[in-house]
Amino acid sequence: MKENYYSEAIARAIMFTKNINELLGLLEEIFKTFEDVLPDLLNDICMHFLEYGNKGYLSRDSKSNIYIYANSINRFGLSFYSLDAHYEFYPDIIRMLNEEDLDKNIIQFYRQELALRRNNKKFYSDERLLLMADDIRSSIASDLGVLYTYSKLSDEEYKKRQLPFIASPQFAESVRYLTTKYPSILQSESFKNRVLETLEAKESVHKKYRNPLKRFTLTHENTYLGQIRFKREDKKLYLKIKG
Repeated sequence: MKENYYSEAIARAIMFTKNINELLGLLEEIFKTFEDVLPDLLNDICMHFLEYGNKGYLSRDSKSNIYIYANSINRFGLSFYSLDAHYEFYPDIIRMLNEEDLDKNIIQFYRQELALRRNNKKFYSDERLLLMADDIRSSIASDLGVLYTYSKLSDEEYKKRQLPFIASPQFAESVRYLTTKYPSILQSESFKNRVLETLEAKESVHKKYRNPLKRFTLTHENTYLGQIRFKREDKKLYLKIKG
């Protein structure tokens, strides 16, 4: 799996997550996986921050997240070379975060993301998109977890983390984004097979609990399983991935 997939996915997760502290924990794990190429990865992450800022895609929350990340890098126990790669861009990052109008095109960005992630060309008003902003941000932030879990983890670790993705409303959106943005990702048999397996599991759960009487058999902890729906768009995505 190419590292440039990860640099943008990591940068976007940082910019759009609603829980930066939880994400920092995942990043610590991911950075250990990429230890051999980490200086280049950290360099590219910073370049994506600057790119999104230049395009006017950064909300106030995004600016805050970048600042927290940029000043938390020491917690990861990185090598001197990795830290040096990060701090090379630090002044540029701070300078950018102090600029005005970094969110001047945020509505345009949300509209583009929504159309791609939901395979939906429906036009939404600016006001509607602002109301949907949290959902769009959550969907973007989920890309990194999908990419990492479905391409880097061992089969055993992947199995341990699969259930939340089966239940996640953002899973299919992230897969749709990743496979559209990086079509070569489907050359990874591991990624492809795991995605298909998860979509099959989602369909199975939907069929099992679409009967209201079946849902009554769920425990309090598992009621969320009764809310899982395998929709037509999920089926279309499945067929696209399967090829």
